[in-house]
Amino acid sequence: MTSVMLATLVADGTFEGGWDTTIGDVFPELTDEIERQYVNVTLWQLVSMASGLKMQPEWSRSTGSSIIERRYAIVRANLASPPAAAVGAYHYSNVGYIVAGAMAERASGVSWEDLMRERLFTPLAMSSVGFGAPGTLAEVDQPWGHRRDSEGEWAPNQVDNLPYFGPAGTVHVSLEDWAKFVALWLPESPPAILDRRALDKLVQPTSGATLPAGVSGDTVAAGFLATTVQI
Repeated sequence: MTSVMLATLVADGTFEGGWDTTIGDVFPELTDEIERQYVNVTLWQLVSMASGLKMQPEWSRSTGSSIIERRYAIVRANLASPPAAAVGAYHYSNVGYIVAGAMAERASGVSWEDLMRERLFTPLAMSSVGFGAPGTLAEVDQPWGHRRDSEGEWAPNQVDNLPYFGPAGTVHVSLEDWAKFVALWLPESPPAILDRRALDKLVQPTSGATLPAGVSGDTVAAGFLATTVQI
């Protein structure tokens, strides 16, 4: 879903360099303090898991009054950490998506959450979508998640990823509304948000990435439809 939103920013020129826009282009003030390998990492490398960034962010470094500021703080801290893989090689990275979301925020001046509402959820009439654990806090109006407690027993909770993690996964949505998103890729359906070429790019295998044994090229597509559906 984040990749589709980013594709709309590529399509309308918000990212002047398109998918080839680099971290250094968007955050020039960071070029002297982040790891040199990241300066020329492109938006496409971020969403196709070829940025070299590690899998999970450092959770303790989120500061700021707004979600944009907190997300930027996480980006700044994690880009100062050494790469977990070579740039261009496949390496699953939630950090990469957080960086891509922050790039969208800098380029547009709008939070990732509002961009998702304006460019994806509202046009597709996805009225059930929200961020974080579904349902009302401390009420059972939606199923709760479960996690094993210290004694190994399953315990219910209403916990999700922290808000700044959003571009890598905080969306909940009903099956009916998720189907509206999946339908974007049905060949017999006219594109509702982007033209067919822009949508198809997101689900095509990425060429040129160095993949480890056992990982197929289609795993690296930016818009692959592996997602968690919370009802």
